[in-house]
Amino acid sequence: MERINEDYYRLRSGFKFKSNRGIIGLSPDDMTLYQGFDGIIYDITYSLSHIELRPEDALEIGEYMKNQWQKFIDEQLYRLNECKDGKRD
Repeated sequence: MERINEDYYRLRSGFKFKSNRGIIGLSPDDMTLYQGFDGIIYDITYSLSHIELRPEDALEIGEYMKNQWQKFIDEQLYRLNECKDGKRD
């Protein structure tokens, strides 16, 4: 998955979609993917109808999200260790 710019991504399949500020969310209730702060993921043509992602596209987005969360966790662990070592206030 490639982040084209602040708001757009491209999957290996060629599918492009908009996600406000690059934010991708996942509903814990029904595992629906959401974008930004205001809605569902839609394609680059700005169709506001729900997009049925192919399983391989959904998996690619999931892997991307997993890697982003891992980076976040690693950064927080680094900060926590810095604080414990007395290097930060």
